[in-house]
Amino acid sequence: MGTTYHFRVISKNSLNASSSSEDYTFTTYSPITITITSPLNGATINKPYVMVKGTVTNSTGNETLMNILILSKRLYLLSYHRIRQ
Repeated sequence: MGTTYHFRVISKNSLNASSSSEDYTFTTYSPITITITSPLNGATINKPYVMVKGTVTNSTGNETLMNILILSKRLYLLSYHRIRQ
């Protein structure tokens, strides 16, 4: 999972009177993991395009399959499919 942070806002006016908010929280999540399944690591690409396939896994273990076309130095997302766990 991630890290939970707590914060509170305290304000003071020109008469030195102050007020504070209640306690708020937010959570940061662990980074995603990207696994490229095609092309293989170290493969030589002899074309002006390449189809990259792989998965993106978030901190809760949910995966998304990705198909990305790289054509003339531009990325095109062709498809994605979420896998529920």
